[in-house]
Amino acid sequence: MTKKDFELIAAVFANLLREPIHPDCDDPEAEQGAIDGIRTAAVNLADALATTNPRFDRARFLQACGVAS
Repeated sequence: MTKKDFELIAAVFANLLREPIHPDCDDPEAEQGAIDGIRTAAVNLADALATTNPRFDRARFLQACGVAS
């Protein structure tokens, strides 16, 4: 995969975390559960991507995803 591919994937995660997951739901626990699931998916994907490219910067990817600061 290329840097552009990694950037595209990170942008998708960042966009998911930027907007409410369930805009019509009044259950904050459901919203938080969805956010936690997206963050877990990003971390798991970062772990997998790190094995595919020795130059992959996991911390930078997670920051671009909006998961890490």
